[in-house]
Amino acid sequence: SHKDRNGKEIYEGDILKYNFPYDGRLKHISPVTYLETQSSFGIKDIYGNEIPLYRITANNYFEVIGNIYENPELLEVENG
Repeated sequence: SHKDRNGKEIYEGDILKYNFPYDGRLKHISPVTYLETQSSFGIKDIYGNEIPLYRITANNYFEVIGNIYENPELLEVENG
């Protein structure tokens, strides 16, 4: 299973908030979806890079802040 930096399990549809390792001030919010190219669940960052879950859980930059079913407004704020 894949866990965020607080030890919470990550599932499809979860919304992850994260800081970029090379610039901690840069924050982003992305939903977890299935990545065809990676054959794995993960996220797309603001540059369109696909980051699979196994890479996400290898560091501490990611935190689950909700999911797309209960907290859709989190994504509207980010992309609006």
